Amino acid sequence: YPKPNKSEAEYEIHTEGVKIDEIISMVERTIKTGCDEDNNPSNNTRNIKTLNKGIVSLEGDKWVIKRKALIRYE
Repeated sequence: YPKPNKSEAEYEIHTEGVKIDEIISMVERTIKTGCDEDNNPSNNTRNIKTLNKGIVSLEGDKWVIKRKALIRYE
């Protein structure tokens, strides 16, 4: 979600259309690069919820994470 200055944006995790098991199996690439985890996934995890959106900033032609999103496995 771009902010009015268009050089910053907020982001959150979306899991619609993807199996949670697949996301968790690739947690190092899919989650940890852009999110901090409030808890650990378990065999019963059925959803991933964003508790706090992350913030990115446009630096040149690249988006750089300024604050990782905080997520919780449910």
